Amino acid sequence: MGVKVGGIKTPEIREGGRRIGFKVVDILSGRERVFSSLSLRSHHKVGRYGVDINSFEEIALPALERSLKESKVILIDEIGKMEALSENFNRLIKKIWNSDLICVGTAPSYRLPLVEELLPKSRVFWVRRGESFRVAQSILDEIASLSIL
Repeated sequence: MGVKVGGIKTPEIREGGRRIGFKVVDILSGRERVFSSLSLRSHHKVGRYGVDINSFEEIALPALERSLKESKVILIDEIGKMEALSENFNRLIKKIWNSDLICVGTAPSYRLPLVEELLPKSRVFWVRRGESFRVAQSILDEIASLSIL
């Protein structure tokens, strides 16, 4: 559609069909780093996963700051428990949500304080297994209807 999209994604790392961790990826530059793993020793844990907040921030914060300056749409996949361990990330997400940019964020269906704070300023699309293409198309249609193109 010719719209510059920036932000981050946090894909699973799988080994032998088993999820063993997560990495954070800068959408604009492709830079990535593992920030959570079953084998990571950290005093920050979410379930069985150790979380390295510094590794997360090294990629996520510059990616999001750059996206604020260079993109019309910012994607944040995901705003979850692990990511919200970073107070710097939390502050930056609030700044992004209060900007004039289009923000597309994913979040778990359980309650998180940061997500609860963002909800009143958000349009929510619920995604169930098998519906991701339909929801993605709805989001694209909504973005296309805005006067950013």
